[in-house]
Amino acid sequence: ISFESYAFRSEIVNRLLPESPDKGMIMLDPKDISKIGIGTWGVGGLAERDNTVDEQAQIDGIAYMLDRGLNFVEANMWYSQGYSVEILAKGIEQSSKTRG
Repeated sequence: ISFESYAFRSEIVNRLLPESPDKGMIMLDPKDISKIGIGTWGVGGLAERDNTVDEQAQIDGIAYMLDRGLNFVEANMWYSQGYSVEILAKGIEQSSKTRG
């Protein structure tokens, strides 16, 4: 999977993903990706940011999912005006998973 195809890499993505010698491309072996994953549409709102959501509950849910072995998450910066990616980053940081 290459993140080169995205128009930009957000500060959050840059902080969470390790850089590789080949211009930021990270290759994943398909057998290392969980067969079940989640999408982040609705995390932090829908098309627009919703400040009434329980952010900590959503962070806890993402961390819980990651800690139990799911590692496939679909996300983009346009869901809830980027707020879903912020919540995802906090969930990753809260989980016991190491990056690298």
